[in-house]
Parts: sequence; C-alpha cells; structure tokens
Amino acid sequence: MANATLKYQGALLIPIEITPRPQTDMYAIDNLHCTIMLPKDLKPLKDAHGFTNKELKAMLKNFVATHPAPPIPQLGAKVHTAWRYYDENGEALTRFNLRNGSVPCTKFLRVLNQQEMQAYLDTITDALGLPKSERFFHVSIANETGRANESV
Repeated sequence: MANATLKYQGALLIPIEITPRPQTDMYAIDNLHCTIMLPKDLKPLKDAHGFTNKELKAMLKNFVATHPAPPIPQLGAKVHTAWRYYDENGEALTRFNLRNGSVPCTKFLRVLNQQEMQAYLDTITDALGLPKSERFFHVSIANETGRANESV
C-alpha cells in the first residue's frame, strides 16, 4: 500500500488491500478496512448540530476531503481470533485469542503502529470537537458470514 486514504462509509475508515491474503477456515470479508471511528462514535455530531443523516454524511465527506491523510496501517502477519461473549446483563464482552467455537468470532490482523493510529484518531476527534476515545486498531479478514458489519 503506497499511501492511505480516509473514507466515510457510515464510519470513518481506511480501505486496505492485502496480497496475498491470509487463509482462514472462515468466510473472507470483502472490502477490507481499518476502522478509525464507528457510526456510534460519530452520532454525537448529528445530535449536537441537529444534522439530518444526509447533512451528517455531507459534512463528514467534506471533512474527509480536507483532513490530512492517515498513516498507513502496518499489519502484523499473525492471524488472531476474537470471540464475543455476553455477561449476565446481555452486555457484549470481547475476548481475544480464547478457544470457544460456540460464540461469534472473527479472524483479524493486528495493526502494529497502534500509537501512530491513535494519534491520528486524536486529530480527528479534536477537529470534530468530539471527546477523545481509545481504540484497538485491527483489520478483520474473515468471520462466520463474510459480512464486515458482522465482525466481533
């Protein structure tokens, strides 16, 4: 990957190409990406400014076009597994690299330059007037359905 590009597709993300792609025993996810901010992280913008969905989309597309380009996510070679567990209240708890095939799981590659990616996320939250948030950066490569939005 020669350079990275920030995109808005409901979330703020960096599209990723991996060749050759690591093989797993699960369904491969198309349109690989590293998520920078989830839709739920962007919702406070909509609420604070009274934006419609269309207005929020337009504002974020303009923001992406003018914000500095992101760092290139440096991916580790090892394929990790994340499983989602639920506590007694039904709240999702995610555990990494545990063995239990009875719960939803995702195969992912860790982003090695976590601090650089976090610093970039901080520039975004500062520019948008949102609270800083910590994130574990990774690229989901496979899951039980092949749909990116169903990854753990």
